[in-house]
Amino acid sequence: MLFFPLPGTYAVAELDVSSTLRPLDDPVAEEAAANIRATKCLIYMDIVLQLPFPDSPTFKYMVHLVGPGLRPANPELCTTPDMCIPIFPNTSHPSGTRHAIKPNPPFPFSNCCQWIGPDMQLDLRILNEGRDYRPIEKTALPADQRVKMEFMRGDDMDRRICTWAEQNPLPPGQDLADNASALDKDTGSSEFGADSNVDCALEPSRTHIDELASQDGAGNDSPVSHSGGEGDDAQWEGSEYTGSISVQSFPHEIWLDIGAHFKEEDVPNPADFIERHNTLVRIVQESKTRTQSQAADQAASHRNKGEDRSSSTALRRKHYKSHWYRAWTWRGVCTVYRDRLPGA
Repeated sequence: MLFFPLPGTYAVAELDVSSTLRPLDDPVAEEAAANIRATKCLIYMDIVLQLPFPDSPTFKYMVHLVGPGLRPANPELCTTPDMCIPIFPNTSHPSGTRHAIKPNPPFPFSNCCQWIGPDMQLDLRILNEGRDYRPIEKTALPADQRVKMEFMRGDDMDRRICTWAEQNPLPPGQDLADNASALDKDTGSSEFGADSNVDCALEPSRTHIDELASQDGAGNDSPVSHSGGEGDDAQWEGSEYTGSISVQSFPHEIWLDIGAHFKEEDVPNPADFIERHNTLVRIVQESKTRTQSQAADQAASHRNKGEDRSSSTALRRKHYKSHWYRAWTWRGVCTVYRDRLPGA
């Protein structure tokens, strides 16, 4: 039994709004999310971010979005519409030199591209519904096509760095490796490492890509284990989410029979999916802020009540001490004078 979907597989994902909001127990958040329609999106499951187990309630992946045609430009992230990879049978690309990746079996739509960029990749959780994914018909990238895809993604990453370098001239003593880190910091992306080595004066070579494309797709599609790099406070019991939510990895339901969900002309634009995802991120963050504010107010209220009780107790003790001190002093005075009275 294959209890989790293998990386390198295409799927249809749908955000599970109710499962996301249930642990918050926040009527305000539920009301704010009432108008978020369930939206499906084509995704490519790239990397497993946590080691999956059969009893894991969810499986965490890094995914890339798939959409009809070219991706939208994002000047802030230095991305352009041609930063995408056509998925065969689609062979159209503005460069005229970028070859399509070829899934196996063939992709059911002829108008799709895999969109590239930090704004087109998400960390998401896939609900473990106890399915056996082995007999399910699925569309996946063979190993050689995955390597080809990574080279093309690397070319686009280099172009982003070079564009950023043109917009932000380097101070003396810095190189493009520093630029890669600066772009990560500016855009919130983690695509580039500090050891990036980019020469913007050279046109990226695609000879090695073409050679890979001509090879047979014999490779190992075993899952890649990758540490998420951050603490994950999600807690689940059975199918119920009982802990706090990471706004970066909401639970989703997926289907691997991607051709059964859309007609070619109805392939959804990932922009709608991203918009709803970001809206839900905002709602969850606002709910967490409210919860923290309420907890802080309650703690302050309890602290003030405790201080009031302490002050009241101290005053009473002071009052009682003063009262008994005066009584004891008066009794002592009376005793002294009584002893001095004649006939005492």
